[in-house]
Amino acid sequence: MALHRDVLILTHLALWAQLGVLTRIFFSKFFVLGCSGQWGPCLTGGTYYGSLPPNLLGSLIMGALVSSSVVGLSTPKEVTLLPASHPWQKNIPLHIGTCLRTGYCGSLTTFGTWQVELMTEAISLNQWVNAIMAYIVGLAASLMAYIVGCHIALGIDRYLLPEREDVLAQEAAFLAEEVAAERGRRPPRISPSQAEELEVDLDLPRISSGPYPADPALADGTPKAVLGAEEGAPGPQPRPWARWRGNRTHAATALALAALTAGWAVGAGLEREHTWIRTAFFSVLLGVPGYGGRGWGGLGELPGRSEGAAVTVFGRCWLRWFLAQQLNYRQSSRCPWYPTGTLAANMLGTATSFAMAATQARAGLGYWGALLTSAVQTGFCGALTTVSTLVAEIVKFSAVYPDQFHAYTYTLHSLVGGALLGIAVYGGAYWSQ
Repeated sequence: MALHRDVLILTHLALWAQLGVLTRIFFSKFFVLGCSGQWGPCLTGGTYYGSLPPNLLGSLIMGALVSSSVVGLSTPKEVTLLPASHPWQKNIPLHIGTCLRTGYCGSLTTFGTWQVELMTEAISLNQWVNAIMAYIVGLAASLMAYIVGCHIALGIDRYLLPEREDVLAQEAAFLAEEVAAERGRRPPRISPSQAEELEVDLDLPRISSGPYPADPALADGTPKAVLGAEEGAPGPQPRPWARWRGNRTHAATALALAALTAGWAVGAGLEREHTWIRTAFFSVLLGVPGYGGRGWGGLGELPGRSEGAAVTVFGRCWLRWFLAQQLNYRQSSRCPWYPTGTLAANMLGTATSFAMAATQARAGLGYWGALLTSAVQTGFCGALTTVSTLVAEIVKFSAVYPDQFHAYTYTLHSLVGGALLGIAVYGGAYWSQ
């Protein structure tokens, strides 16, 4: 059962990671088309950096795909903006939780590239004020995009879906029955499908991270209670394979992954007129494209480096998912709320990216050396790190009473940790020249 689940997860992650990387390439390229004389905008300088547009888009999509428990709706739904009768609400939480949130949004956004773009210019060009302002703008804009996405989901649920539930009346009843702020009360119960989503996708922040005491029914960290069930009464037990229904969808995902991979390979071989498009095909196949400099994507400037991104889309997305599964919300009783896996993925990718940038700045690398370091820096680190999950966790922590300061703690650990890695790794190599 576990092996079957893991194979499904890795297949879906691989497909959506490819689509996330492709979206990032074209979205970043759009905002710098005018810089090369083509039609389109040309955004450079100031607090703008190349990974800002993908980070905003990924955070917006992440917010739009939230479950009903995140935005406080009483109707249990895996995806707020879909009707309650939609098949994904009951049968396949894997698709939204793991594929779109972790695979697509996680690969579309990047924390490591954001750090490298800011700190390398701050260190090498002494642009410290611009870097600090870009930190503030980048974080605030991503948080705003995520919140706007949540509001879009709420608006669709309130005004466009056919059921049109009385949100205020149901929410008042739900809060009176389920939510308690005092110590000594157990956290709100959730449905089996929401429990399955938290089990499959530990990228999602936990709503029950307050001062509630450990409950015997939740000893293993997996919610067991059923929404609306009597206290202590066992909920309905699904059949062993009921949670993995939809085998046709899984087969279609595997076929789509194989077809798209073959299509990227054919496109990379046949496209010769537009270098940046050919580079995009190679990048989706082999890794995330390199950024030639802050403000423009570098897709047409470093075709050799981008085509040589030797770390696959699959491996980096799988590693991020694995770290979240093994480390998120599994620490000692002192910090059970801490998403250690997400922080570890961001710090690992950022440190490796700074190391590759320092190697490129100091060593006299030949073609293959520059190609390999660029592959590790942009292919592996670019999507191992994520901003969409970071902002989702920050927003969730800020809403958990009385521990809202967990949001500030986690934010400082992430941003200050990335900046210190840049100073230690890249700055040490640069200043020692």
